[in-house]
Amino acid sequence: MSGRKILIPLDGSQHAEAAYQWYLDNIRRDGDSLVIAHILEPPSLPSFSLKSGFNMEFVAEPSKRPGEALVDIAWRTGCNMVVMGTRGLGDVKRAFLGSVSDYVLHNSRLAVTIVPVKLRDSQGERRPSQTGGADA
Repeated sequence: MSGRKILIPLDGSQHAEAAYQWYLDNIRRDGDSLVIAHILEPPSLPSFSLKSGFNMEFVAEPSKRPGEALVDIAWRTGCNMVVMGTRGLGDVKRAFLGSVSDYVLHNSRLAVTIVPVKLRDSQGERRPSQTGGADA
């Protein structure tokens, strides 16, 4: 008799981890095959982006190393530049953990722009700081 095939959605939450642990503690059998699902919603984009006529491609893939995955995606999809935000890790955390943006900056062969979050709008939402450029 073949084993069971069981779907377990994991999203990093304590609830999902508890469900996985419950499976292990209560119903796991030798021969079981698990399908671990992590569902990604497409990122929400400002409405003006959708109306602007940009060609957009949504790419999602599993990876334990997001920095490496982003460098690889940029290369595979033929990008010329990477523009990304930063979570604002403190210096100590960044020294021990590294950061995705640091990895991309130092390992991509493309131009990389890191946009820090510094400003908040009137509702208290964090907004990217704005920098002047040639067209500003």
